[in-house]
Amino acid sequence: AISDFVIMYTAELWVFAGGLSRSGGHAPLCCLLRGYYTCLRYHFGSMVIGGLVVGFCQPFRLALGVIAFVLQFQGCSCSLLTCCCDWLVDMYFDHFEPWCRNAYMDLALNGQPFVKSALHASLVNAEFMTTVNILNGATWVFQLAGLGAITSLGHMQACVIIRYYPGFTDPFSGDFVQNPLFLSILGSVVAFVMAFPFMMIFDTVSDTILFAYIVQKIREEKDETPTIYSRACGFVETVDDYIGLGCLDRRKKDYSMPKLFQDEDPPDEDLAAGVPSMAPSDPLSMTMP
Repeated sequence: AISDFVIMYTAELWVFAGGLSRSGGHAPLCCLLRGYYTCLRYHFGSMVIGGLVVGFCQPFRLALGVIAFVLQFQGCSCSLLTCCCDWLVDMYFDHFEPWCRNAYMDLALNGQPFVKSALHASLVNAEFMTTVNILNGATWVFQLAGLGAITSLGHMQACVIIRYYPGFTDPFSGDFVQNPLFLSILGSVVAFVMAFPFMMIFDTVSDTILFAYIVQKIREEKDETPTIYSRACGFVETVDDYIGLGCLDRRKKDYSMPKLFQDEDPPDEDLAAGVPSMAPSDPLSMTMP
């Protein structure tokens, strides 16, 4: 949990420092150490709760996620499988889908408790589900291709060394390899084990960059000065609400801050500007352009 938090924290620092802009940007120095300090200083209790909850729900999420995927993409929606297991799909999305490591992305950005962060991250991902699914599919292909390429290179390297090193091919040498196939397979296994943790980082980083990019765009839209066009759109929406046609239901919802879980008390100036109240020493608590 702490490692995921530090990776997500660093990725969000890079995004809000202008990493996705044309001019580029750089994360602050010692951002990894700063991430560990922020996690242990301000969010250690949330990490403990998150590790327990995510670890307990992960087996159920995997099983119910496969069932939900099959039921959603099957050809006949009225099949026997749908009638018997439809309640499992509802249980997955209502009770198990939010409890994953995506909660750490909102925890690092907004500083909310684990439960609120998990629900808010789930709302953001649900609103942009198409983009999230496309990114996950592309990341999965990239990870699979990377693991396959590195494993193949490890197997090829072992074969080349065994074939062209004189001591491995000489039957009278003490280093003679009698079964080259076994060592070649062992070399590919070692390459796969060494490459697996590095390739899995791409999944975490890509999800975090997308989440931070969505929140950044929503905050920028909130800070824009109203124009004649935006005022006209607001007038049309008001008329649509008044007459009840419901033609403009596809409005953009504001998920930049978890307002759903905030109290009814008047927000302070930072909260009204769309910036969460966090510790002053946390770089993510500063107002980003």
